[in-house]
Amino acid sequence: MATSVLGLSFIPDWPLRHLREPVYLGVLGFVLVFALLALRSAQGWGEGSNNRRVILAFLLGLPLVYVFSWMLSGTDAIHLLAEVLGLAVWFGLAWRARRSDVALWVGCATHAAWDVSHLGWANFIPEWYVWACLSVDLGLGVFVFLSLRSRT
Repeated sequence: MATSVLGLSFIPDWPLRHLREPVYLGVLGFVLVFALLALRSAQGWGEGSNNRRVILAFLLGLPLVYVFSWMLSGTDAIHLLAEVLGLAVWFGLAWRARRSDVALWVGCATHAAWDVSHLGWANFIPEWYVWACLSVDLGLGVFVFLSLRSRT
């Protein structure tokens, strides 16, 4: 989870000052995910477990930050199309991850590629958020992978 701490270092300002901005709400959401997993790290990762539910909520929340950021930006519709496609992909991964260990950790880790894909064209997502999410998503994916692996 060291990459998660690194990811938080990219944040330019305290999130509580920006509660109307989806990217800062995304940061607070991740802090909540981090805290819940830290408190429940000894609990199981099976179907219906609280740890799995936390990661499923994370996967469902990830694309919403991008969609809501687009909505506030007033950017053109082609960007919305990309975000809605992303929404469908991550919702599908979350649905699959309910019962699939691979989809659970891959969903977290590959979201990093989605974050990076926004560099240079999605002016409604700040660059710091992309870099923060890149490290957080990779770190969380590795954490989930190792947690799932240790239970077998």
